[in-house]
Amino acid sequence: MREWGKDARTRPSGEGSEKTQPDIEAYQRQIQELLEERYKNRKTIDDLEKEVGNQRRTIAGSAFMLGRAENEVRTLRRAIEKYEVLRSDVRRAGRKLLDLGN
Repeated sequence: MREWGKDARTRPSGEGSEKTQPDIEAYQRQIQELLEERYKNRKTIDDLEKEVGNQRRTIAGSAFMLGRAENEVRTLRRAIEKYEVLRSDVRRAGRKLLDLGN
């Protein structure tokens, strides 16, 4: 036995008549709804892809800034080490001068 769908105007007794023809308007509405849903989904995907691109640029920029900060920290550490060595040398020289003055 044939199953009758909700999108077809049918009657089991009139299988060969015009009433068995599919409801074209219903199909057109379904197609239109699917196209609209597809458009919304595509727009959402496009928006998400744009956001991913923005996040990637942010991450790349952050990585660059982090690299610069690391270089500055290394430079400052070297400067502090040189300062400590110089300070130690000045103290040693000051002690020698005090010893010579006594």
